Amino acid sequence: MFIDLDGFKRVNDTHGHEGGDELLRQVSSRIIEGGFNLTRDQIENCTTAFGELRQTCPERLVFARFAGDEFVVLMPGDHSVSSLAEHANDILKAINRPFMVCGNELRIGASIGIAQVTTGSDDPRQLLRKTGVIRFKVICLVIRCLPRHW
Repeated sequence: MFIDLDGFKRVNDTHGHEGGDELLRQVSSRIIEGGFNLTRDQIENCTTAFGELRQTCPERLVFARFAGDEFVVLMPGDHSVSSLAEHANDILKAINRPFMVCGNELRIGASIGIAQVTTGSDDPRQLLRKTGVIRFKVICLVIRCLPRHW
């Protein structure tokens, strides 16, 4: 899964990097807890303590900040499309609830792209491109469905 926050730049511009960092921490917790019903201790890390990629594949869920306001979730194992969609829906519900940052109630949204690795696929860049394309198609679909007077 590729998760891109909607409205984060506005929060960062209004409340500074400290407010933006606090929001990212809260969002991360909500994705892990609300989207997967896990704690931080129950997810795996793809890197060593020195930031180098591990030599073994993870066996449990991996959650990472990809860049700025983007996150990646890797879910090893066989997952149905409906299961992945349910997790995405749970993540969106968790993110759509108000956040308290710097004493202010804030609302943001998110766009999520989902892609599955097929047997024999070994190119992680291809998977990330796939999730990005799917996320972009969803954004375009949503924009086309919005009333024109927004």
